[in-house]
Order: sequence, then C-alpha cells, then structure tokens
Amino acid sequence: MVLVSHMGAVTLPTTFMAQNSSGSWVEVPFSKDPVFGNALKLAQSMYHHGPREVFSALALRSSAVDAVNRTLNAGDSIDGAVLSPPTMLGIAAETYGGAA
Repeated sequence: MVLVSHMGAVTLPTTFMAQNSSGSWVEVPFSKDPVFGNALKLAQSMYHHGPREVFSALALRSSAVDAVNRTLNAGDSIDGAVLSPPTMLGIAAETYGGAA
C-alpha cells in the first residue's frame, strides 16, 4: 500500500475482508488487525529510509502493486482508481472481535 500510494492518485482501502464462522465475508477495519499498523509504519520507514532493496522485494510481491502495474502497462491511468479491500485467508473474522 505504501508503494501504491506513491504511484498515483489512488484511493486505498481502510478495511479487509475476512470470512466468519457461518461462511459470510465481512469487512473489518485495518485498525482491528494487531499487525497491520506496525507493518505500515515499518513499510513507510523502509520506503523513505531503506533498506530500499528489502522494501522493493516485498512490495513487488503485492497483489495491489500487481494490479496497478497491469493497469499502467495497459496504458491506462490509475488516477482516481479505488483499490478493493484485500482478503484475509485462513483467519476467521471473529478473531478480530466483533467482526462477525
């Protein structure tokens, strides 16, 4: 998300999707994930201060970066694009407390 935020005027998601015990997909705010906030701060620091090669190696594996790259490589603009929330696989929505 840090790399995508520097690539153009893209609206980034503030939530992710997780499946609850009944099989329904629910939207969960990133703030409910205990790792996301710290990972975002670390990624921002790595983007601006390095090690840039580590940041690049991780960021280029991102599905969000892949989607943006495919759009740009097709000759389209990403300005005004809205990225969908990512999907959390294998962790129940209930893990995030009150997200069921």
